[in-house]
Amino acid sequence: MHDFNNLLAVIIGMAGLVKMNLPENTANREYLTRIEEVGEQASHLAGQLLTFSKQTPREAHPVDLNAVILQTMKLAKSICSASIRLTQKLTDSLPAIHGEEGKLKQVILNLCLNARDAMKQVGGTLTIRTDLTPPSIVIGETTRWVHFAIEDTGHGMDETVRRRIFEPFFSTKEHGTGLGLAVVQRIIHDFGGRIDVQSQIGVGTRFDIWLAQADGR
Repeated sequence: MHDFNNLLAVIIGMAGLVKMNLPENTANREYLTRIEEVGEQASHLAGQLLTFSKQTPREAHPVDLNAVILQTMKLAKSICSASIRLTQKLTDSLPAIHGEEGKLKQVILNLCLNARDAMKQVGGTLTIRTDLTPPSIVIGETTRWVHFAIEDTGHGMDETVRRRIFEPFFSTKEHGTGLGLAVVQRIIHDFGGRIDVQSQIGVGTRFDIWLAQADGR
């Protein structure tokens, strides 16, 4: 898989070099741009497959979740249209969590992409928040948790779809791979965390995630 990604990097890089020597608004330049886009999509898909197959090592260590969210939201803003408003409600002095920056960025970005697609037609608000609310299903356990949620005001899901969204290769999107949310769940579970989703048609969707505090084990 790593060799495959290396080949994709060469293809994307060569397309970019050739495109630099072509004038704007030409058909060949548009074709090269499409090659770059598809190459980047293939690289992202390869990364998801690698994560889902558990071939990537788990390298958990203390992580500042608020900092990771702020960094990732800068990228999320660049992929969301002007009709989607992004807001953050982050709790100050949040304890470090048990995780890994790259994987957590992947989780946050996948959920933001999911929210963006749910609001693509009419726009809306994407909100991400952090706090120390424990998951109700584990009250009484000794683990101390950090909670974050990603919420959108999109079209929402019915109960049948909601129950299946973490299934590998299940997708309601025309060109979806069905791996994005399966990968999200795998990463969260690999770090000993919990994930839940609530949704209502015409109201929106909310993903709640709990990760153990770095000093809480």
